[in-house]
Amino acid sequence: MVELGIFAVPFRLPETEIAAGLNWDIGLIELADQIGIHEAWCAEHYTLGWENVCAPELVLAAASRTTKKIRLATGANLLPYHNPIALAHRLMQLDHMTGGRLIAGFGAGGYETDAQLFGLPDLAERREITQDARELIIDIWTRERPFRREGKHFKVDYPAFDSFWGGPNWRPMQLPHPPVAIAGISASSSSLKDAGRHGYIPMSFDLAPEYLIGHWDAYAAGAAESGLTPDRAKWRLFKNAFTGRTDEEALELALSEPVQRVYDEFVLRVYERFGLLGAFAPGVPEDQITAEFLARNVWLVGAPKTLVERIRAFHEEIGGFGVLVTPTFDFIGNPEPFKRHLKILGEQVGPELARIS
Repeated sequence: MVELGIFAVPFRLPETEIAAGLNWDIGLIELADQIGIHEAWCAEHYTLGWENVCAPELVLAAASRTTKKIRLATGANLLPYHNPIALAHRLMQLDHMTGGRLIAGFGAGGYETDAQLFGLPDLAERREITQDARELIIDIWTRERPFRREGKHFKVDYPAFDSFWGGPNWRPMQLPHPPVAIAGISASSSSLKDAGRHGYIPMSFDLAPEYLIGHWDAYAAGAAESGLTPDRAKWRLFKNAFTGRTDEEALELALSEPVQRVYDEFVLRVYERFGLLGAFAPGVPEDQITAEFLARNVWLVGAPKTLVERIRAFHEEIGGFGVLVTPTFDFIGNPEPFKRHLKILGEQVGPELARIS
C-alpha cells in the first residue's frame, strides 16, 4: 500500500505576504485532511524567502484545530538552532494537541544563511550538535525521572515529581514517543544510515532512482548494524506529482508559473551550489536540467489513470516505499487549479495507490 502526503516546504514566491502564505499552507493541510491525504509536512528555515516558515510546530498546531485524521510532521526541526529541552517539551505539547498525530522530523540544517544567523557555519559541528540534541530529546521523552544527562553540547537535570507542584508531568501522548524522521540527500547518506540504526522514518528527496536505491541500501545497512528489520512502509519519498482531469491539464499545472519559478530560480540553483544538479537526471547535460525538463521527463505527471501507472512503475523501480510526499506551491493568486489537483490526488489517485503491494 502506498499512502499520500503533502509537504509545505513551503515553496513560497518571495513577494507573497507572510501571513497570506501561512494561511495558504494551513488551508491546504485542512483540504488534504478532508480528501483523505494521510500526512502533511512543514519545513523550518529562517533566512529563505522561498521557504518562509521558521516555526513549523506553530503551523501544525493551527492546522490541528481544524483537522481530524491527517498526520502532522515537522520536516524538520533543525536541532542546532534550538534548546533541545524546550523543543522536547513543545513537541510533547504538540503531540497532545494533535491527538497523537505528530511525526517529529529532525535535521542539522543545510542552508548557509540559516547557519550564519545562529553562528554555526560548520556543518560537521551542526551534525554533532544534532546527534547530542536528538539523544537528549529522546531521553526526556522516555527516561524515568529524575535523571541527569550531560553531553558535549547540552545537559539536562530533570527533577523528580513533586506533589506540591504537581509536576513535572509531561510525557508524549504517543508512547514511547512520537515517530522520528530523518532525511537524506547524498547517494549513500550517512543520515539515513543513522536513521536505520535507530529504526526511524527515512525520507528521501526527488532524485534519480539510482540515488534513491542507494538511500535505501544505506538505511538497510544501518538497520542491520542494530539487528533491526528495515520496513519499506516507513520510507517517505518526496517527489513532485501533478494531476488533473486530463494528461494535458496535469502537465499544464506542472509547467505553470509558480512551479517553474520555484525550480528555475531557486531549487535547481540550490542543487547546483551543492553539486547535486546532475542527480535529478544522470547523463543529461546540466544546462538542460530545467523545470520544464523535469516536468516532461522526471516528475510524476498525468490524469489519475496515467499518474497511478507512473507511481506504480516508480514504486517497482526503486523496490517499494510507503508514502509519496508531494510539495505544495504558491498558487495564492489563482488557487483553483492547485486545489483541484489536490482533490483529484486524494479522491481518485489515493484509493488506487492503496492497492499497490
